[in-house]
Amino acid sequence: MRISADIGYNTTNFIGHNIEGSFSSTVKEKMHELETAKYTVEYNNKTYLIGNDDGFTSIEHSRDKDIIFHICLYTAIAATMSSTIDNNVRVITGLPAQFFAEQKNSLIKALENRRVFMKLNGENRSFTITKVIVFPQSAGLFLYDKSLVEKDTLVVDIGGGTLDIAYMSNGQFKEGRTYPLGVNPTYDVLLQELTKYGVNYSNRMKAEQIIADKAIFVEGKEIDVSKDIDNVLSLRAGEIINAIKQAFPEQSKYSRFVFIGGGALLLKNYLKDYRVLDDAQMINVKTYDIIGKSKNV
Repeated sequence: MRISADIGYNTTNFIGHNIEGSFSSTVKEKMHELETAKYTVEYNNKTYLIGNDDGFTSIEHSRDKDIIFHICLYTAIAATMSSTIDNNVRVITGLPAQFFAEQKNSLIKALENRRVFMKLNGENRSFTITKVIVFPQSAGLFLYDKSLVEKDTLVVDIGGGTLDIAYMSNGQFKEGRTYPLGVNPTYDVLLQELTKYGVNYSNRMKAEQIIADKAIFVEGKEIDVSKDIDNVLSLRAGEIINAIKQAFPEQSKYSRFVFIGGGALLLKNYLKDYRVLDDAQMINVKTYDIIGKSKNV
């Protein structure tokens, strides 16, 4: 089985044989029987809830040592399997462009020939990862749609934890930069801003719901917080544009900007002068899938 997996700090996206899906990249150890999740994983004598709003997201930059990365990847593999045993799982995944050269080999070493025994929602799963291909995030847009990078282009991948910028010229990757400017810290800023209304949310995942609803309830009364949301999100969009221009001062003058990643969709209304792809969140994993097919993995 081949699986393409984009394990982001905010969302895990995956494509397998005739199946694709997404879930929040959160992991929480199950404490009592009343706790439930779409995916419940038993692994290494512990039971984890995957994708819940009150779970923990990763803050680890070295993905080979990141237990949350590993559990999210294994969950995606198990969810894709058509049988209980698969001893030939091929994985195509990615790393931030700036860390790619440094971490590629260590991630491959950590995953290849790894045998995993686990349960997914109470059902046994056993698989062996036999092949791993790692590709720089945001740098494969030419495989997805060559027309997007035929000219000088800065591909900007806004994720949960990082901002990944790839400079493309004549359809080829030239250079990458990565910054801790993802949208997850923005959720924290928004929740802090809302404390002025007398509320104190402890989990940043609550911010996603608030942004969608544009309102909160305080003692049963609905309060419109759309202006607070606008202020916080427009500030982060401005910070990202400034980071792009500082990272590539010359290239940004004559290149077009193309935004991908789940964070790009969140900030789309604040990036109106630039192109945000409609399927921005799934671009990376679709690119990995194209790579897997082209290499006949």
